[in-house]
Amino acid sequence: MIESASKFFLKFRFKAKLLERELEQPSAENLKQEPYVQIDRPNTEIKDNQVKAVQNDLPKPESLQWGPLPERTPKLSPVEQLDESYLTSSFFRYAEDQSHRFDNAPLEYVAIGLIVTLASMLGNKVRICPKRFDKTWFEFV
Repeated sequence: MIESASKFFLKFRFKAKLLERELEQPSAENLKQEPYVQIDRPNTEIKDNQVKAVQNDLPKPESLQWGPLPERTPKLSPVEQLDESYLTSSFFRYAEDQSHRFDNAPLEYVAIGLIVTLASMLGNKVRICPKRFDKTWFEFV
């Protein structure tokens, strides 16, 4: 593997040196050639009969009209409003301020984002011990 890579590298350097010499000393053949190479591109012209064939296959605009839309009735039950007691006072004030800044967005949008962000920062590092003196029983927040 190493020998083949070194042979490749030597061939590459040799070709690079040859190209450098050709660029430094232009020959008569190089001067006669055009400065760019013309690339043959495939014919991508679209003929009129091809356009008409595609147009004939498309459905007519008259057949693409909408019918009457069905009635949409909400099937969700009402949700309880976010109460100030669900958050600490500082978080509630922050959420309330941000919701007013978001063009009077619902307070729940900001509060839920705040709760999820705080939970991801805490992770499972905070624990609650339901029994005050029993340290063997704990629950993660």
